[in-house]
Amino acid sequence: MKYLERVIKEMLRLCPSVPLFGRILKKDVQIDGHTLPAGLLVGFLVILIHRNPEYFPDPEEFNPDNFLPERVAARHPYAYIPFSAGPRNCIGQKFAILEEKTILSNIIRNYKINATGTEPIINPDLILRSENVVNFLRFRRVVIVHKRLEKKTPPTTTADWPLLLGSSGSKKQELTKR
Repeated sequence: MKYLERVIKEMLRLCPSVPLFGRILKKDVQIDGHTLPAGLLVGFLVILIHRNPEYFPDPEEFNPDNFLPERVAARHPYAYIPFSAGPRNCIGQKFAILEEKTILSNIIRNYKINATGTEPIINPDLILRSENVVNFLRFRRVVIVHKRLEKKTPPTTTADWPLLLGSSGSKKQELTKR
């Protein structure tokens, strides 16, 4: 599950659900010798922050190792903000990650998934969406149940193995993600 969480975080780094958000400054802020006055609307382009090569080597590449504990500890805490940050961050972020882990682990456990080669066309609106349909081929994973399960003994020959359950074998089904 730790690797799956790193994959989800890397996915959110490259394609954050909310690619930009804004805040109104409550007081003057000094940045690089410049003063940003109170009342100014400041925009945060999360999709660009997450592609900063100072914090993410090869920022355009998908690399779940960007979220190894030692790399996270060495990075600025606001270099990765897919759910915003500070007092106005998303209160449902832990639920969202847990929900993604549950759904993805269920799909991965039951199916083998292959991409068909269609690249998503990203539409950076208020919510990040794909403009096109991305197709996947899914194959039901084969589940093998042992005949002697009640005796808790390992099989001695291939004749001891029962029917394959839930096998759709060579049937290819197209799963469309919208």
